[in-house]
Amino acid sequence: MAPKSAVLARQPARTSGTNVRRVHRPLPADFKNTIAAQRVPAVISGLDIGQAPWTWTPSYLASLDGVPEKLVSVHVSRDPKLDFVRKNFKYVVMPFGELLAKVNDASDDNFYYLRSIGENPRKEPAHALLQFPSFARDLKLPSEFWGSEDNYFSAVVRVSSGDLQLWTHYDAMDNMLIQLHGEKRVLLFPPSVSGDLYLEGSSSVVRDVDDHDRESFPRFARARKAALEVILQPGDVLYIPALWAHHVTALHGPSIALNVFFRHLPTSGYPSKDLYGNADPIAAASALKSINSAIESLKELPLDYRVFYAGVAAARLESELGVESARRALATVNDDTPKSRGMNSRATKGTGVVGTVLSALACLLITRRASRK
Repeated sequence: MAPKSAVLARQPARTSGTNVRRVHRPLPADFKNTIAAQRVPAVISGLDIGQAPWTWTPSYLASLDGVPEKLVSVHVSRDPKLDFVRKNFKYVVMPFGELLAKVNDASDDNFYYLRSIGENPRKEPAHALLQFPSFARDLKLPSEFWGSEDNYFSAVVRVSSGDLQLWTHYDAMDNMLIQLHGEKRVLLFPPSVSGDLYLEGSSSVVRDVDDHDRESFPRFARARKAALEVILQPGDVLYIPALWAHHVTALHGPSIALNVFFRHLPTSGYPSKDLYGNADPIAAASALKSINSAIESLKELPLDYRVFYAGVAAARLESELGVESARRALATVNDDTPKSRGMNSRATKGTGVVGTVLSALACLLITRRASRK
């Protein structure tokens, strides 16, 4: 493995532009009725979240009561591009103070990433302000933006080395990402290109989002063109709706952030054993199981039969579920900039894997109806 300095020198150039909407101090009701209702990401600025964006350096956090000695589980890798599918990292338990010192040490050749977990990680999600009470002296969560306390799911503190890249993944709950120290680039992929992300579970197998392997992942080019991009600075709060996959890079130096997951669907719509906010809603998980069954059924037919029934089923299912109209609505919402207009017009052409998945599910529905006749 090359030295850390050499690895960083090969990192691709990053743009400073943004095509994510920015809003300054919106009223919670306005946020709910516009941005949240449209299901599109937005950066919220000017919120009263306390002094943390100005005080939370690694050294300062290490000085807070109860922080330095707290044991945390950390992703450690010699590679800045963390890959959840291939597991190019190991988990190391260390005192939080030790982690903060390591991410602040530019001579350390390892890359570190903390995603805090619950006090009892097998039974409860993370609740950062309860687990680290001293955080509350500097940080106030904008809870008015996710409504009632019943909507709240978890609060997660995130610390990473500079230039570390977190794999592309999606969450099944809405997310408020509060940037508190350092800058962070976030790529956001609309749900309409989910089939082009090569997902295994909730994570993408495409490791390099800026220079991907086009032979192995030809469809990812469409997803990359459709991606929105924003650079977050301390004090920015990024709203990420559920199912908007995202890829995150810490720029220049260490990054500290805290995010809150909150429910968009009724509590009964989520699996009760989800501890991370990324388990598919119950109805979606059931549908995905049906898709697998449909695929196996279709494999019993000759190729021309599979193609025919997949095409019929895809059109039928997309029409009944409003898939195409949703894509058109998303493209309209994201028409705020010339860049987003171009990307979304390309992204909505064709169905790719999404169409194939819909086809399989629809074919299962057809065969089930036929069996009842």
